[in-house]
Amino acid sequence: MRNTLLHVGVQECQDFISLPPPHSRTGSSVTVEPLPQSCSARDEILSLEAPLDTLDKVWSFAVRRGGRRECLGTRECFAEEPETQPDGKVFVKLVQGEYKYKN
Repeated sequence: MRNTLLHVGVQECQDFISLPPPHSRTGSSVTVEPLPQSCSARDEILSLEAPLDTLDKVWSFAVRRGGRRECLGTRECFAEEPETQPDGKVFVKLVQGEYKYKN
């Protein structure tokens, strides 16, 4: 996994009071670098000898790691409700039931 840099124009950042560290400003742009975070799944994937280069290997890894935890489920859709935003756009919200897990 690679860290990526986020470049944003200063005009787009006017609403922010302060930017999170580490960041830098040059001319009319701002560069924000991600803070390092630990992730046990990522660390485990990076330490594997064989890469997870197929969907089958990814699925097998997830099953080994997740064990019997619920992970694959569906929800019944009871209704669709239109919701108008202040800018006039209309989003459709779904009224759904509880998850029914397959495993």
